[in-house]
Amino acid sequence: MSKRSTKAKKRQAASPPGSSAGASPAPGSEEPSPSTIDEQETMDTTEPGESFCSTPSAATSSVAGFGPRAEPTDDVGSAMEVELADVVSGDEPSPVTGPGPRARSTDGGEIPVEADDARNLGLEIENPIPNPDEEELLNPLIENADMLDQGIEMPVMEFNELELLGEAQAPPDQEPQPVEEQPAQVQQPPQVPQIPPAFPLPEHEERHPFEVFYGTEDNEDLPKHPTAKAMAQVTLRHIQRARNTTIQCIMAPDVVIERPDREEAKAPTAFIERLDQEQDLIYAVLVKNFGAYWIATPCYREYCADDRGDLFTLIVNEYSYDFLTQAYAKVTGFHVGDVVTIRSIFRRQSFNATQWSPIPLTSETAINAFFVVGSYAVWKRHTTTPQPVAEVQSLRPGHKVPLIVFGITKMVLVKPQVLRRQGRGQLFAAVFVPEVQPGQLLRKVRLGTPKAEVLRRTAAVACQWQMNPVLLSFQPGHRDVIRDLEVSPMTFSHGLEEDVETHAQAFSATFGVYGMVAMEAKRTDLRYFHADLVSVQTTAKRGTICQFTLHTEEQTTHTKLWRRGTPLAVELPNGECLKMTVTVAEQEPRRTRLGARLQSPLIDFSNIDTVIIRQKPTERGDMARLAPRLRHIPAVSLENNAMRTLAAVSGANVLPDLEPFPVRQDNLTLEGFTLSEEQARIIGTLSFDTFTALAVNCGPGTVKTTTLVLAVLSRMQNTNMISMMTAMSNGAVTAAVTKLTDIDRSRRCRAVRLISNQNLSAIASEHRTPLDYPTIWPEFLLNVVRRFDRRHEPLDRDVVDAAVYLCRFGKLVRKTLRRADLRTASNSKPVKNLVPLFFDLYKPVFILGTCASVRSFFSAPDMSRFSDKVDLMLLDEASQLPRYAFTAACHTFPKARPVLIGDVHQLPPYEDPDLPGILSRYAVGNVLQDASSFGRCPTLPLLRVHRCPKAITELLGETFYNGELVSTQPAVDSLFELRTMRLPYTHPLVVIHHNYPHRREDTSLVNEREVEDALRYAEGLWGSRTEPSIAILGFYKGSVDYASRRAPDYVQVLTVDSAQGREYDYVLVLTSRTSGSSTFLDNRQRINVALSRTRKACIIFAQARIHHRHGSLVLTNTHSPSLPHFANAVTDTRSITHRVGDITLARCASSTSTLISARGSSLSGRHTLSQRTIATAAADSLRTTADHRSTVCHSAPPRSHTHWPTNQDAAADQSAPTGNLLEQPRPF
Repeated sequence: MSKRSTKAKKRQAASPPGSSAGASPAPGSEEPSPSTIDEQETMDTTEPGESFCSTPSAATSSVAGFGPRAEPTDDVGSAMEVELADVVSGDEPSPVTGPGPRARSTDGGEIPVEADDARNLGLEIENPIPNPDEEELLNPLIENADMLDQGIEMPVMEFNELELLGEAQAPPDQEPQPVEEQPAQVQQPPQVPQIPPAFPLPEHEERHPFEVFYGTEDNEDLPKHPTAKAMAQVTLRHIQRARNTTIQCIMAPDVVIERPDREEAKAPTAFIERLDQEQDLIYAVLVKNFGAYWIATPCYREYCADDRGDLFTLIVNEYSYDFLTQAYAKVTGFHVGDVVTIRSIFRRQSFNATQWSPIPLTSETAINAFFVVGSYAVWKRHTTTPQPVAEVQSLRPGHKVPLIVFGITKMVLVKPQVLRRQGRGQLFAAVFVPEVQPGQLLRKVRLGTPKAEVLRRTAAVACQWQMNPVLLSFQPGHRDVIRDLEVSPMTFSHGLEEDVETHAQAFSATFGVYGMVAMEAKRTDLRYFHADLVSVQTTAKRGTICQFTLHTEEQTTHTKLWRRGTPLAVELPNGECLKMTVTVAEQEPRRTRLGARLQSPLIDFSNIDTVIIRQKPTERGDMARLAPRLRHIPAVSLENNAMRTLAAVSGANVLPDLEPFPVRQDNLTLEGFTLSEEQARIIGTLSFDTFTALAVNCGPGTVKTTTLVLAVLSRMQNTNMISMMTAMSNGAVTAAVTKLTDIDRSRRCRAVRLISNQNLSAIASEHRTPLDYPTIWPEFLLNVVRRFDRRHEPLDRDVVDAAVYLCRFGKLVRKTLRRADLRTASNSKPVKNLVPLFFDLYKPVFILGTCASVRSFFSAPDMSRFSDKVDLMLLDEASQLPRYAFTAACHTFPKARPVLIGDVHQLPPYEDPDLPGILSRYAVGNVLQDASSFGRCPTLPLLRVHRCPKAITELLGETFYNGELVSTQPAVDSLFELRTMRLPYTHPLVVIHHNYPHRREDTSLVNEREVEDALRYAEGLWGSRTEPSIAILGFYKGSVDYASRRAPDYVQVLTVDSAQGREYDYVLVLTSRTSGSSTFLDNRQRINVALSRTRKACIIFAQARIHHRHGSLVLTNTHSPSLPHFANAVTDTRSITHRVGDITLARCASSTSTLISARGSSLSGRHTLSQRTIATAAADSLRTTADHRSTVCHSAPPRSHTHWPTNQDAAADQSAPTGNLLEQPRPF
């Protein structure tokens, strides 16, 4: 033992124990300077409990460690490197779960509770997941999807491969550590500061200054993790007691304590798990490592309020004493995100009372914190066992590499050099995950104006630090996990045991889902924002659109975090909460504008000026709901048709061929529809159980939805089992419900669309239907109860349960029931849950819903008995069906016969561009292509196109479908709407060439002038027909957002990807790019979707030179002379309008003598046309190429359709800006 430690022990023994700001004495003070600490001796007489401490003048380059110092493995490097890789910040804190109701030491022993030990008295937090039955927990992602919907990171509940294989062993119990008494300290006599403080010192108050804003009923569920659950029960009374107790620390006399021996410092080995609001002072989170010390910030803003910013940053250094571990703090023993209970604090030595300030410090100035933590303890940590990881190569936040870790819904950061040392192969890592986020609000704050006021007054003490899970070390992984990942996703092609094959596929797909959930976190901003309501506009087509301006003075944001369709919770001053979805977000200097569509019922906004906005994203929760099972996976057998199909798509033997279904030419009518032979063959096959699975390869606009509905109605006559139709999007489900309503007018098909009440209120109004479950169950159960109430029959338990639920939800008044026995029974508790009760009484034969909704409903208790009754599973828009969703559907409905309906030539399933490729193969893939293109599943075609004009259908067929598409539309020689706007009108596809420069916005492109032209053409189309449907589709989101902010109500603005599955009368396509590579624009599936959305005409805006130079499919195709070739039109500047085959190119202007500028063009008719421009009519210009070499086709939209210029008008006004319009075409 050193002399210094011996001297300290003698001094502590000679002085009586004292008390400081908290229940425990302040253990020490901060060193004056690391370079001079060995030369200083403290000989002053002091009083126990309070001290002045010096500020470290030179922080050494120490870093955080991980409990007992991690010893490096051969391929990890030094422990210092591992620590450096993990203590730096990431995205956000992630509340997660961990077990254990009592504090235990590192060696597993339970810390004894003495009867007279005040530290151990208080509320004990029981484990909210008391040893969950692992046999019933199919997948933690499924169980905790609702937490992701609420913006809360789900608990980390590990399904270790050893546990899944039945090899897990419980950790051995070890001896507990005794609790020792803390060392006392010596204190100086009181000293009065000579200079008055710059700010008035805080005064003792019995009540918290924000108490008036609190007091509402807390209806939220407590978090599942014990630490987060404990923090959720902190009260405002406790916080005010801490605020009052810390006031005396500001004026406390100087205390000097000898520097603790660093060799005796320890990392935390015992952890607290009990809440004691009488002994505990502050609950805080470690947020930043400065090498020689840490910065802790309170879990709740109410500690600081708006007058105690000094409590916002607290220093934890080597003078801080861990009262559970019974040792001074070892700075390298903490993690970012550790939750600590603070029982005492003291003022730093280099500070005095005159320097106290209520102004909170920022993350850059946090090193000037006023207080040091005296006595503390660390809350129970959750560290995972070694789990597989995947590197995200396209993201580099700072100097770190993000990793996806199985079981964790946030990315983990590690230094590149540490990752490189691990070598090749599948890596495994142990990870610590933060559990509590700092800077929260207490749960009982009243909504509306009180909450807005609290947020406004505490904005300066919101969390300024970013926290990610911390990688502790790389470790060897289990060989079975390595095998499972190596054979995936084609697990059934390796000849393994059946249960190993199914488990390996589910495990790898779940790994991919974790990656997708983690990727989604980078696109959300879950903070509260104050916003000013700028305007409210209600229209028939778009509903109610609200325009907001976000307050970003205290917290900045970015438009990429406010994606179109993101659900919002908007709190009004009166406490009412409205549901909206983002329509557009626009970044402006020092502010962000936000447009949102109202989903709640319309209210009076006249007296509302400011609101609180917070995102409520649902994508992560929906992904989690579609995670495959990890336990009780159905077997691949003859009776489990879905599992046989899953095995075949994943590399097993191909399914048997279909028996040809005979089609009679004299019997092609069903439900009043005349069927084609393709439709009749599909409907006849689906009407009987003669197939295992089927893939239907559709073209665009081939009335597949009508075919599916007719197949279900036909199947009803042959079986009493349930048919189900599902898709990834609400649009496809809504289309099916609408078509069913139109066809089945007699309502003999008992159908229901599964959707939760929460999702129903969040989706657009056009996606709501009369068959929605929240709409249909009250009406149906009320009719059942009313009919039973009029009869004299014995009580039926299901009817009683129905009456109970109706009364609970306010749909039925108990006193209105006629039967006394039913009134009495309806006051009891229900026996069945609501959903299975509804299924028992309603007996549906056709179920519809998105994949996430269907999986969520059938995962509810007592719903598994209905899964085996589903014998036909129609998977619409199967080209966008990811592998994990198909796997989950087959696990949920193993006996159903899956039917994959989609177009392999259109867009594949969505995946984040940053998702690691290996995880994409595990979880996304292309199920429809695997099933149909490789012959693993029987396939039937559906290629008769009813939507697109004949010329466009032929173009698509020759370009993408090998000439297999057949059009049912007649050929059209002239399009009036195109003639009206002076466009070439003999072909429904027109390409308008322009040379407008684009600009880069973040990772996207924007071409403002192209958008302006498209909007003017849309206005012309709207005026030429009676309320046509018009859409502007963009390849780049930047241009789509720019157009959305300026588009009128009658124009839908979408990205090409989001337009799949929709159709419009007229489509205008924005390519945006006019220079550089056009690889993105040349994606075959994306171009196919863009061109096939139209029913009448399609106009493409493009720079012809770049697309022709790069061989883009937008403008060129080298396989057929009937497709567009624009080389001559590009190279010959004298021929601006050029016809090649059947396609017309309309060149937009550049500033040359023969190309007219489009800068001043509009629909107002105030522009001069050159004599050369209007010399030739549009119809004449299309007859031969040689006759119109000097013709200039306009580069800008037409003038108003109500007034078109003549040759004389154009010649008379040469001074105005030029517009490039052809003369008025001849009438029909």
